[in-house]
Amino acid sequence: MKIIKTLLCTLSLCLCSIQANAGVLFVDNIQQQGNQLTFDINGSGFTDGLSAGAFFAGWDNAILNFTHIDFNDALFDINGIGLDESALGFIDETLFAAALAPGANTNTFNIASLSFDILATGDSVLFVDQGFDLFGPAPFFDGNGGQIDMNALSFVSPGLISVTKVNTPTHLSLMLIAIFALALRQKRA
Repeated sequence: MKIIKTLLCTLSLCLCSIQANAGVLFVDNIQQQGNQLTFDINGSGFTDGLSAGAFFAGWDNAILNFTHIDFNDALFDINGIGLDESALGFIDETLFAAALAPGANTNTFNIASLSFDILATGDSVLFVDQGFDLFGPAPFFDGNGGQIDMNALSFVSPGLISVTKVNTPTHLSLMLIAIFALALRQKRA
């Protein structure tokens, strides 16, 4: 009976320690400048730090065209995109890992910033989730190298975002305006 109680206590402590490093990955700082859209993928609430993981990001490829990703190299010095299907509206197996200071990521911190060209005015789905690879869901690891219980990890996304494509004059239209202005100036002279 004492062995069973000891096993139950040990199991309870293990489950509590797994839940203690609950954290969240979330989309933040969505900004549109002209026909460019950027947003950050941040992490927060990882009491034992976050040393590695992989995420999935998706969007409406008729509205947004993925141009690049900038990882926070100061925290995650090993990173890259495993599956770039940006023409279909997603990237997956987007790996980030901290080899130098794996336990430093305990407060709110930036993982990566994604940039897009806006193709059309409209509403685009925008979400981040756990990454997948050939073996299934990609695991996340805390600053001590322990695997984080995926039930304790959450992902927060805005769902739909509205963007507006800004029409910019083409070179031809600028040239025609310049010719017209010169013609008006010569006519007055």
